[in-house]
Amino acid sequence: MKYLVVSILLLLQADAYSQIVSRILLSKDTMEIGEQVEVFYFLEFRNPSVIQSVDYAAFDTIRPLVGMGSLVESEEQEADIDWSRNLPENTALDRNKVTKKGSKYIYSDTMKATIWDPGLYVINHPSVYLSDSTRASVQELEVSPLTVNFPQVVNQDTTQMILPIAPIIGEPRTWEDFIWILYVLIPLLLIGLLLWYLKKRNEVPAPKLTTIIKKPAHVVAHEKLEALRQQALWKTGEIKKYQTELTYTIREYLESRFDIKALESTTEQIIRSLNDKDFSLTHENSLREILQIADLVKFAKANPPADLHESFLNTAKSFVQDTKDPNSKEEVIVIDEHGNIIETNTEEENG
Repeated sequence: MKYLVVSILLLLQADAYSQIVSRILLSKDTMEIGEQVEVFYFLEFRNPSVIQSVDYAAFDTIRPLVGMGSLVESEEQEADIDWSRNLPENTALDRNKVTKKGSKYIYSDTMKATIWDPGLYVINHPSVYLSDSTRASVQELEVSPLTVNFPQVVNQDTTQMILPIAPIIGEPRTWEDFIWILYVLIPLLLIGLLLWYLKKRNEVPAPKLTTIIKKPAHVVAHEKLEALRQQALWKTGEIKKYQTELTYTIREYLESRFDIKALESTTEQIIRSLNDKDFSLTHENSLREILQIADLVKFAKANPPADLHESFLNTAKSFVQDTKDPNSKEEVIVIDEHGNIIETNTEEENG
């Protein structure tokens, strides 16, 4: 009984393997060079798990049964054929293309071919491989031959077709009719941009100038003393700060007016320096009083009477007014970015 079951299984397996039928159909049997023909490939079998892959390599190596013309000289020459898709060797069976029909399964595939050589051709069946990677024994049905001809050339007699010359048909203008304008304008624009760039590159940049207005020494002193009066620092108890700014303004005025180092000198050094100048004794006494009182406030922490501060401010203004240079003028100085003096103009002082 055991041997009977094994024998039946082997027969069924052999039957499944043996009944594989391959069929190829063509959409037409005659075509011209360069035309397309559809190739329909069918594979019938009983057990879908038996077949592993299909090798389409035979489709790409067809040879003519009968050559036509000088392009095919012998049966050994392969035809020049183009397929609508790549036909790789040993392609795995696409299960989506398998349908069941009764007790059989049918695998169908369609592709297009273009043949560029004339002749009589028969497309060979692909190879089929089983699940154990061995080549299957396939029943290959006969394939109809395909005749590929040269394109037909028809010589027509045109002697009876001569017609009168037809009038010229005008067509509306489109933007393409004016594109030549762009071909002219674009080079001109590029040339203009190039010339502008070369000009700008060779231009020497204009110097950056700064205008400074230099006021006479007595004008600057008067403005600072008046600002000091408006602050009235002595009224808020800032006596030392007030005296410091007052004496600094006077020293700055002396340095600018008489060209002495008043900011860096003591009161006595300033007086001695002024002896070489056109400086009267009255002015010397006023100056000495202002500077000495300021020194006492700053260094000895003296506290003069409140009314003395504004009096000193008036004395300082009178001192500046009496000792000013009558020939001094306001100067307009123009300097470049490196500090070099480019131009100097003087204007008459008003008042």
